[in-house]
Amino acid sequence: MSRAIDRLSRTAACSLLLCSAAWAQSVTVNGTVEDAGGNPLGGARLSLSSDVGEKREAESDGNGRFAFDDVAPGRYVVRVQASTHVSLEVPLEVTAQPPRPLRIQMKLGIDEEVTVEDVTPEQERTAAANNADTLSLHGDFIQGLPTAPGAQGLTDLVSSFVSPAAQGTGGASILVDGVEDSALTIPSDAIRRIKVNRDPYSTEYRRPGKGRLEILTEDGSRRRFKGGAAFTWRTSAFDARNALSGTRQEVNRRSLQMSFGGPLWKKPGAHGAGSFFLGAEYLTGVEDRIVAAHTLSGPLSAAIPARDRLMSGLARADLRSGLHRASLRYYYASETSTNRHVGGLRLAEQGYDGRDGPEHTVQAAGSLISSRYINDVQFTLAVRERREGRPARGPALDVNGAFLGGEPQIDRVGDRTRLELRNVGTVVLGPHTFRFGAGARRDALTETDASGFGGVFEFASLEDFSRAHPFVYRVSRGTPRLSLVSWETEAFAQDEIKLGNPLRLMIGARYDRSSEIHDRDNVAPRLALAYSPGSKNVFRAGFGVFYERLPSWVSERRLLEDGARVRSLVVVHPSYPDPFRAGETSVVPPSVFRTAANLETPYTVQASAAWERQLGRWTVMTLEYAFLRGFHLFRARDVNAPLPGAGLRPDPSLRNVLEIGSSGRMRSHALTFTYRGNVGRHFKATAQYTLAQTRNDVPGAGADALAGSYLGLPADNYDLEKEHGRADFDRRHQVSLAGLLKLPLRIHVGGLLKYKSAAPFDITTGRDDNGDTYANDRPPGVRRNAGEGPQFTQLDLRLTKEIRTASPFPGDKHRRGSVQIVLDAFNVLNQVNYGPYVGVVTSPFFGRAVAAKNPRAFQFAVRYGF
Repeated sequence: MSRAIDRLSRTAACSLLLCSAAWAQSVTVNGTVEDAGGNPLGGARLSLSSDVGEKREAESDGNGRFAFDDVAPGRYVVRVQASTHVSLEVPLEVTAQPPRPLRIQMKLGIDEEVTVEDVTPEQERTAAANNADTLSLHGDFIQGLPTAPGAQGLTDLVSSFVSPAAQGTGGASILVDGVEDSALTIPSDAIRRIKVNRDPYSTEYRRPGKGRLEILTEDGSRRRFKGGAAFTWRTSAFDARNALSGTRQEVNRRSLQMSFGGPLWKKPGAHGAGSFFLGAEYLTGVEDRIVAAHTLSGPLSAAIPARDRLMSGLARADLRSGLHRASLRYYYASETSTNRHVGGLRLAEQGYDGRDGPEHTVQAAGSLISSRYINDVQFTLAVRERREGRPARGPALDVNGAFLGGEPQIDRVGDRTRLELRNVGTVVLGPHTFRFGAGARRDALTETDASGFGGVFEFASLEDFSRAHPFVYRVSRGTPRLSLVSWETEAFAQDEIKLGNPLRLMIGARYDRSSEIHDRDNVAPRLALAYSPGSKNVFRAGFGVFYERLPSWVSERRLLEDGARVRSLVVVHPSYPDPFRAGETSVVPPSVFRTAANLETPYTVQASAAWERQLGRWTVMTLEYAFLRGFHLFRARDVNAPLPGAGLRPDPSLRNVLEIGSSGRMRSHALTFTYRGNVGRHFKATAQYTLAQTRNDVPGAGADALAGSYLGLPADNYDLEKEHGRADFDRRHQVSLAGLLKLPLRIHVGGLLKYKSAAPFDITTGRDDNGDTYANDRPPGVRRNAGEGPQFTQLDLRLTKEIRTASPFPGDKHRRGSVQIVLDAFNVLNQVNYGPYVGVVTSPFFGRAVAAKNPRAFQFAVRYGF
C-alpha cells in the first residue's frame, strides 16, 4: 500500500513538473497596429490561429498596442481587422525565445469581414470615444464570469457600473445594435460586447455614458461555420437557507441556449458574400417567493412557488459587396410568469399571472463606406403584446406596513407598435471628423387597463384593521380602453478636431422633441476635451446637457384617468366591507391624473474631469470627478390637496388631482477610481470604486437602476422643500470588481464582487394626518429618507474547465471543438443582503426588512462550441 502511494506521489510530482515546464516555455506575442501614415490604430480586432486549430483574440488599445500572453511554440497566423482598413494576415513562427514586437501597418479601405462599430478612422487614446474607464466586456469574458442565464443575469452583471444619478427620472438607456429599447431580452450567447460609459458626451445619444448600456450582438463569420450549445441547471438542493423564512428556498431552473453562424454563398477557397447568425434561449423554472408579513393571527412566513418561462431568439444576416453593406436582424422575446409581485408584505392571494410578449423586432440597416465618408441608415419595426392579471372579483386589503392581501387589482391587456428611422453620417476632412444624423420615432399603443376596478381598502395599522376601520377606499369605474400615438424626433451634429497629437476637442449639440411635451428649446450642447502630454497620461474634461423623455406610463394614465373615460373614486372613512353604506354615501367627486399645463422637458447637466494613466501594455487606471445637476425633473403631487389649516380643497368638484410637473431638482457628486487591465500574466480585471453623494426632491426617481420607476407623492403637497434629501438610490460607497484568472490545464476562475454602502429609507407615521387620503405623512421634524437602510455585499465565483474535442466537420483537421464544464457559486460568503427597510412607524416591522436577496446558491452548466 505504501509503495502504491509513493508511486502515485512521484507520478503526480512529475506531472506537475511537466505542466510547469510547459507553462514556463510559453511566451508573449505583442506589437502595434498602425495606419499607412504610421499613426497608432486603436480598436483593431486581432486573432492568433495555430496550425492545429487553436485561436486567440485580442484588440489593439488607443496606442495601437496588442498582446497575446502564454503562447506556446509553434506556427501561427495573425489576422488583423479594422472597421475602415483592409484586413491583413501575417504568418508567425514562435520559438522558446520571445519574438520581437510586431509592427502591422494597414491600408484604408474595405476588404474583409469587419463590423462598423465605432467609426472613427484614426482611433487614439485621446479620442472622445476612448475614455479609459469604459466598461467593455466581450462575449468570451462574459462567459467566464458568474451570471445567471437570461437577460436578468446580464442586467445584474453591469448594474453596478451604471450610474443611477445619470439616469434622471426615466431609467437607463438600453441600446441593442444602436437602437434604443425598453429592456434587454436577447439570448446571452448572442451578445458580442457590452459597453458602459463609452464616449460619455457623444451627441448621438440622449443619455450620458454612465446612464447608457450598449449591446452589440454576434454576427456570423465569412470564413467558417461556428456554433455551440449550453445547458444550465440550478437547484436549491445545495443552497443555504433563506434569512427570513429559516428554510431552504426551493429553486429549480433550467436554461438551454443554442447558436450557429457562418458564411452565406461561400465558394471554395473564398470568403462568403455575407454571413448569418442564429441564436436562441429557452429558460424555465420554479422559484419560491418568500412572504414575510404580519396578520391578525400573528407573524406570517410562507414560501409561494412562482413559475416563469422565457424564450428569446436572434436571427441576423449581413451582406457585403465592395463598399456597400446591408444587415437584416430579427429579435423575438416572450416571457410568462405566475404569482407576480408575491413576496414581502404581499400575501399569496395577491399573486397574478402575466405574459410579456410575444415581441417581434425587425431591424434593417445599410452602410456606405469610402475613404472619407461613412453613411449608416437604420429602420426598426417592433411589435409587442402584454397581458397581466385578471378581472378582480373583490377588493384588496392594504394594511400599512403589515400586509397586502385580498384580490389583486391588476388587469390589463394591450399591444404596442414602434417605428424608428435613423440616419448617421461621418465625414473625415483633414483634422476634422464630423458626425451628424437625424431620426424619427413613432409609438402606437392600444390598451385596456381595468386595474383597480375591484377597489382597495387601506388601513393605517393592524389595530385599525381589527376594528374594521379603514381610512380610505379607492375604486375605478368606466371604460378603460385607450389608444395613444406619440412622436419623437432628434437631430445631432459634432466635430472632433485633432489639434496636434496630444490634443483632441469634440464640440457639438443635439436637439430632441416629443409630441407629449410642447416646449421646443431642447438644444443640448456637448463638449469634450482630451490632452495627452506624454505616452502614459491623458487628461480629460467634458460638459454636456442631456434631455429626458416623458415616461410612457405618464401618458397612459393621463388619457385613462381623465374623469370621463375612467372615474377614479376615493371614499374617505368608508364603512367596511361595504364602502358606501356609511361615511360618504353621497356622490363622490372623481379623482383625475394629468400633466401640468406648463410641463417642460427635464434635463441633466454633467461636467467631469479625469486623469488616465497607462500602467502597462494592457493596464490603465483612471481617476474621475463628475458633477451632475438635474433641472425641471418630473415629479408628482396632488394639486387639489386640502389647504393647510382650512382643510378645503381648491376645486371642490374633484377629489385628488395627481399632476406630473417638472419642478424637481437633483445634485450629485461622484469621485470614481477605475482599474482595468492585467494583474500579473494570468489575471484580467476591471475594478471600480465610487465615492458619491446624491440629493434630490423626487421620491421614487431612480429606485431601480436599470428600469424607470413610478414617482412617489410628497408628504406635504404644499411644502415640497421637505422632500429635499438623500436620493432613494444614494449610496456613499460602491465597489465593483469583475475578474478572470487563467490557470493551467485550461481552467479559468471568474469572479464578481459587489459592495454598496447603506441606502436610505423614508420614515412615515403610517396615518393620513393632513387629510389628503395618502398615508405618507412624516413625524414632525423628520425629513425625507432620514432612515439608514441596509448595505449590500456579494461575491460570486465561476469555475470553468475546458476540454478540447475533435472537429465536428469530418476531414477538417485544423478545426477543433471544446466542451466547458462550469460551476457557479453565487453569494459565496452567504452574506445576508436585506431589501429596503420598512419605515412605517405603526408597522410591526418598523426599521426592519421584509425581503432578502438570495443566500448562497450553486449553478451547473455544460457548454459545447466549435
